Amino acid sequence: MSADGWKICPRCRAVIQNAKDTEIMKASESYGKIDKDEYLELVRKAAEPARFEETLREDYEFYLDEEYVLKIRYYAGCNKCNFEFSFLKEIDIESEASKV
Repeated sequence: MSADGWKICPRCRAVIQNAKDTEIMKASESYGKIDKDEYLELVRKAAEPARFEETLREDYEFYLDEEYVLKIRYYAGCNKCNFEFSFLKEIDIESEASKV
């Protein structure tokens, strides 16, 4: 298998989104309770868009081997948080075709 694509990692996305939601909540809850300039800095920071990186490497392949078994393989791994997911499915297409 070789790297076929890069995506945003679901675990990293959740962490980054949670941090952004916390910034927004902190700014909202600080209104009227802190110095004006400090409040405006919190609002400015909360208004910045969340920055997501494509750190999830995807590798996949599918092929028919010599015994007529369709092999489907998928692997995803994040190089930032170590999230991993793999999937393997093998289907004997001669057996499946005889069922039809």
